[in-house]
Amino acid sequence: MKKLWHIYDRMRDIVCILNADTQEIVYMNPHGLRMLGFRSLEELRKDFRSETLQNLDGLITACGQEETPDGGPDEKLWKNMVDGLVYAVRSGFFEVGGERFRIQTASECREEELHEYQSSFGRFLRKYYFDTEMFFHSVSAREMPVYVFFGDVQEDVYYVSDKLREELGLSSNLVHQLFRQAEPFVYEKDRENYKRGLLSVMEERREFYSQRLRFQGMDKRIRWMCCWGIIKWDGDRPLFFSGCMTDLEDEFSADSVTGLLRYPAAVRRLTALSEEKEQATVFGIGLSRFSVINDSLGRMEADRLLRQICAQLRERLYGFELYRMDGVRFLAVCPGQVPDVRISGIIRQCIQECYRKKGIEMKNPCALGMLRCPEDGRSGMELIERVMTCIYYAKRNPEQGVLRFSWDMLEKRQKEAEMSLELCRNVRDQFKGFRVVIQPIVEGETGRIKGGEILSRWEYRGTAVSPECFIMLMEENKQILAFGKWVFEQAVLACRSFMKERPDFTVSFNVSYLQITDSSFLPFMKETLSRYGVSGKNLILELTETHFDEAPEHLERLVKECRAMGMKLALDDFGKGYSNLQMLLRYPVDLVKLDREIMREIAQSRTSRELVKSIVLACHRADKKVCVEGVETETELGIVKRMKADYVQGYYFYRPLNTQELLTKISGA
Repeated sequence: MKKLWHIYDRMRDIVCILNADTQEIVYMNPHGLRMLGFRSLEELRKDFRSETLQNLDGLITACGQEETPDGGPDEKLWKNMVDGLVYAVRSGFFEVGGERFRIQTASECREEELHEYQSSFGRFLRKYYFDTEMFFHSVSAREMPVYVFFGDVQEDVYYVSDKLREELGLSSNLVHQLFRQAEPFVYEKDRENYKRGLLSVMEERREFYSQRLRFQGMDKRIRWMCCWGIIKWDGDRPLFFSGCMTDLEDEFSADSVTGLLRYPAAVRRLTALSEEKEQATVFGIGLSRFSVINDSLGRMEADRLLRQICAQLRERLYGFELYRMDGVRFLAVCPGQVPDVRISGIIRQCIQECYRKKGIEMKNPCALGMLRCPEDGRSGMELIERVMTCIYYAKRNPEQGVLRFSWDMLEKRQKEAEMSLELCRNVRDQFKGFRVVIQPIVEGETGRIKGGEILSRWEYRGTAVSPECFIMLMEENKQILAFGKWVFEQAVLACRSFMKERPDFTVSFNVSYLQITDSSFLPFMKETLSRYGVSGKNLILELTETHFDEAPEHLERLVKECRAMGMKLALDDFGKGYSNLQMLLRYPVDLVKLDREIMREIAQSRTSRELVKSIVLACHRADKKVCVEGVETETELGIVKRMKADYVQGYYFYRPLNTQELLTKISGA
């Protein structure tokens, strides 16, 4: 059996073989005997000095005397007391002729190897499971702004990440002469610097490589890149080169939630397209009511929903580049001209499907804007600003599909921005410039004033501004929350004045969808009613169909609390948009207000009159009262009376009045 051990005689490592059962040393190679200070195995066996036994025991017990759980070799460090050097000891088991043996091999550790063995990473690799390929893909994913490479310097063969392969237009991840193949992609003015930098690393035997260069990849875009790497040397021979390139311009541009590049990257891309006069189609995407979704699902689930939406858009919009702007606004850029209607349909469908998977039903899940490059802007910043303006106006009318950029949008947006600033100042100045009026609501049969709807008024630079306009602006800058409380307080004050003359007088007031989600609004309502001694029975809360669709959970609580305070509920603007009869039965309202547009239609069409008459009948059968808005002529009043509408509101009877004027009317009646 001794002949079997001769294969280890010429090894430059210490080799020691023991009987696994008795732990008797049956073989040690000549190099090992010399390193331990012996001339033969017999001499070693006869030396019973304590230091010899201690040194030998250190070698034998450096690794465990049992097999490792995976059956592979164990590995530990051992310091030889004879020469003072540190060795890496590996242990393994084998069987010959029915006998089990343990083999210990000890290799001298150079200083750098010793550091590797002692490092946490080295210990992890030796002791625990490690998937090299999975690890590499995790640090070189396409979503990361890095391009990774490593290779055998002597063979000049490198492995590159998928992102680097695509950037250089390579056919394989396995690349021969990587740095020579990358050279044509270095910006022409930086090429000499690139070659000198690599050459100096090799000539000076440096362990680290670092350069900042401009690269022009397959997309022809010029970018500053940081090239960094580590070289492992064996004396004068470079063995291994590992490193990466980082896109300095995109280093801080990747969004942590979606993985998409952000505003700076979009600016650079669109600027390059416009400077080259290349045609491109730019879509702006704004998610609707996402703040409500955030509150409902929680931040983590909302972020997960964003990731799912972006993943779907990346998959369905093949050839598009996606960017995340501020908040929940995105850009989709595609070279050339594409059909805007078809693409907008795909975008809307993707978002709607992701919403539905989360149990969110929303008819208009996003607002879409679109423009063309280069005709709609001279720079990336201009193009982005203008497509964001498209989103802004598309949100006001989301049913129209995609809104194409037009030049008059810019002037309109500037005027509205100035108005928005003035609104903020007026709200801060205790609602300076605002006032309220009340339009009376009369009984359909008698014309007697039954109540009134409180309406807000505001002037800008001496000109009255439509409530639809300034209310919308206040919703956008969130001033509507404070303003809505002020309007409610004015309604309560007016109600207190009217109740002295007419105890059953009711005042209707509107709320914004943002007020529904405001946790401080309900307590404010209760406190205000209590402070002025007004009963909720004298107030009617008017809601639109939008309230029921956008924030149903918050609305349910508001309705419940308002009913508890004695308030009635009215469905305002019925017949505007996508109203249907089924909705009347579903919504828990006491009064249905038919939109003024219906009044115009029934005055001109008999078919429309019959249809509205059936709506009034359906409301009565469901124990709901009906008020028709926008009645301006005697003919229209006659039609309304024949329909048996309960209440009428319009200029035929009264224009909006201030509190004192209406009080005079009530007192006179």
